[in-house]
Amino acid sequence: MNYRYLKENLSHFMQTPVFKVLYIVSIVITLSISYGTKSTNPNLTYIQLFLALMTNGAYVFYCLFFIPLITSISIYFRFEKNLFHILRLRTKKKYLSTLLKQVLIVNGFLFLVTVLTTLCILNLFGNDFTFSLYGDYNISNLLYLIYSLVRVHLISQMFVIISVCLFKIINPYIVLIANVITYIATLSFGMIVHIEDLIGQKSMSFWVGDYIIPLFFETFTQEISYTFAFLVLLSFLILIIFKITPRFIKQVGD
Repeated sequence: MNYRYLKENLSHFMQTPVFKVLYIVSIVITLSISYGTKSTNPNLTYIQLFLALMTNGAYVFYCLFFIPLITSISIYFRFEKNLFHILRLRTKKKYLSTLLKQVLIVNGFLFLVTVLTTLCILNLFGNDFTFSLYGDYNISNLLYLIYSLVRVHLISQMFVIISVCLFKIINPYIVLIANVITYIATLSFGMIVHIEDLIGQKSMSFWVGDYIIPLFFETFTQEISYTFAFLVLLSFLILIIFKITPRFIKQVGD
């Protein structure tokens, strides 16, 4: 991994007008949702307000999915222009894995920036750091918040991997439109495909929206189990796409 080139990619993207606009809009969205939620429920604690953001589609899909997607497109085009770097990669598989590493690391850094920015904004609406139980799960709301952030980030990064591979198979702009349609569909519809689980107590959803902004499950263990199963299935899909993608890459150096 060329960390100097990675640093240049990150620095370049954060200096572009696109990033500045995306970042400003994310601040406006976070402020607006936080203000509206706090005005409606003034007794919400700091953690509860953050959890409210994590169940708000506008915040989640814009800040944690759309921004990583635009970042991925920007890194992809910059990567494609660096022919000297591509020549050194030698194989198509090395090319793809290096591109994905660059994109995932930059998006991981921007995820931390997003979370830290959100934490700073929430300070404007009070500093009640009291912990409480989350729903009927009998766990701390702080623990569930951490779990939610990890879960959403993992799904977002998986979407990024699939999208970057599809950049080579289809076209970045078509993939962008397809992702936006998926976001809108997720916000509009909710659960659409289910099968009964092995013990027959509650159905498992195959609709990604139910793991991005999940409904309450019977227990926290059940939610983790279903989420893990869904992530495993998504991982298999990624492996298939990853193996197919090199066929659509020109000979490295062409």
